Amino acid sequence: MLSAYLRAAAEADEADEAAHRTGAPADVEAAKKAFHAYRLAYAEGELIASDAMIPALTTLNERMQRSHHEAMRRAPVTAAMRVLEDRRRLGDSAASRALQRLEDGMEQGLAQAGMVNIARAALRLVPETSARLYGLSIILSFGDAYEAIIDYASAARARSERLTIDRTRLVNVIRAELGTTA
Repeated sequence: MLSAYLRAAAEADEADEAAHRTGAPADVEAAKKAFHAYRLAYAEGELIASDAMIPALTTLNERMQRSHHEAMRRAPVTAAMRVLEDRRRLGDSAASRALQRLEDGMEQGLAQAGMVNIARAALRLVPETSARLYGLSIILSFGDAYEAIIDYASAARARSERLTIDRTRLVNVIRAELGTTA
């Protein structure tokens, strides 16, 4: 059961990363399903884990929950950015100006309230209603979410490292309990 739990954790993490990276509705839905399967595996793991395993199991679960929440919060931002970037590639000058203002605001390191005002002003440059709706996703989950979208690779690396540390701790505790350590 614990190996099934670790497998479910890995699958949920991969699905969350895809949702975070693409923001695509299909990837978001797949992440939700994978996380549900993970939660079931966690519940089964809790039932059979020894007292010594529970702290490491709980720590990994907390990390998984934060990671999933983060992916679900940032997926709409990714989707919004993809729409604006696609429109910019197609020559939409309004989308290009909006993205430039967002990027300038991040470079200035403005506080949350300042960035919300910049985002609103930038998104008013994009006349289509659908783009504005996508833009609301940026406004609603701005700040670190936007920065993580711009520098996706380092944000993904940091998440992966934290998850690996917690997973390794759990594996070490399981191995110690089973007497399979070297």
